[in-house]
Amino acid sequence: MADEVRRQLLAVDGVLVWVDPIHRGKSRTELDVLVRDVAMRGPWVSAHPDVILKMGVKEVLHRTKHLGWGTDTHLYCTAAEFTAAFPARLQSAPRVFKRNRGNGGLGVEKVEPAGEASLVRVLECAAAAFPKNCRWRSS
Repeated sequence: MADEVRRQLLAVDGVLVWVDPIHRGKSRTELDVLVRDVAMRGPWVSAHPDVILKMGVKEVLHRTKHLGWGTDTHLYCTAAEFTAAFPARLQSAPRVFKRNRGNGGLGVEKVEPAGEASLVRVLECAAAAFPKNCRWRSS
């Protein structure tokens, strides 16, 4: 099917791309290859895959929090940053994790203390909101 889609896209001046990136457990991998190829051959492509990767889909929430719609948002770029900062933040209030990519609740989790200092409760939004207990481990 990709060859037929490519043929059709190469016949237009521009391509508007909007795809649920993780619909039904799939990814944008094949689509991104196709869209990059089409863009290199001439048609204008909205939401070029390379631009989407650089934007940091959820990271933009942190980068723009000062613009008035933001909240107490933190960005962890490494495991070391997370390990150093997260336990103290968790003690002040429950936290919500969002993966850099994801939608429809996938990759969104509420984390809160569960009694002992090293025990947390994780509520996964996309998993029908069933709580599960996990041990906090620091590296």
